[in-house]
Amino acid sequence: MIDGQCLCGAVRFRLEPPLRDVSVCHCSICRRLHGGAAAYSAVAADRLHLDAGDDVRDYEVAGATYSFCARCGSQLFWRRPEFGHISFNAALIAEPTGIATSHHIFVGSAGDYEDVSTALPTFERYSAPD
Repeated sequence: MIDGQCLCGAVRFRLEPPLRDVSVCHCSICRRLHGGAAAYSAVAADRLHLDAGDDVRDYEVAGATYSFCARCGSQLFWRRPEFGHISFNAALIAEPTGIATSHHIFVGSAGDYEDVSTALPTFERYSAPD
């Protein structure tokens, strides 16, 4: 199990591996939510266990449900029902994580201040590796 929590600790969760490697998203939604590109991993929906989740709040944007901590505002998760997994903010989990950044997505939407030059694969849209 891998432990995770929001900034203030009001929301705590555990993840059962396997976890997907990290996708760095440069879309305008993630940039606005996080103040920059967002690093997300994912886990099967039934492998996310909330230990303390009374402060989780959800809202919908562009067909996806996003979750955040009502106390500190940490962005926690996002999901689409058709995907079968929950994406989580990789910055919230305890190290060692056992995951690595595998690619960048929505690079065409990156802010003009971002340097998206990388040796990793880049995609213009969402891409979830198998």
